[in-house]
Amino acid sequence: MFLAIWDIDSFKLVNDTYGHDVGDKILISVSQSLKKINESIGWVARFGGDEFVIVFNSENQEECEFVLQSIKKEIDNKTHIFTSSNNNRSFKVSVSYGLSNVSNANDAEEAISMADKTLYRCKQIVHHQ
Repeated sequence: MFLAIWDIDSFKLVNDTYGHDVGDKILISVSQSLKKINESIGWVARFGGDEFVIVFNSENQEECEFVLQSIKKEIDNKTHIFTSSNNNRSFKVSVSYGLSNVSNANDAEEAISMADKTLYRCKQIVHHQ
């Protein structure tokens, strides 16, 4: 079984730039994309703030990575358009994730910590490119 943690990159900047109403719409949009993970693959839950956790039923890491990359690509490529009082604004958001093999962890807390460390490394790579 695998566990992934998703995080919306620079989400605070979205809230600060466009307002919390727009931030809420981004959360809804990302969660709608994540709903493509159905019960046969695993389950998704909001983990807090702009983070989501996904628990996969699969023991196949490549399958999990394929699902994650497909959804990441969809989210990263979507243009969000919001109308303000004087004009339309459009922008994109990106997401990062970390994946861990639950069988390599002693408990759920350690599995989450492992995925979180992978997420952090991913974010470091993204922000240094």
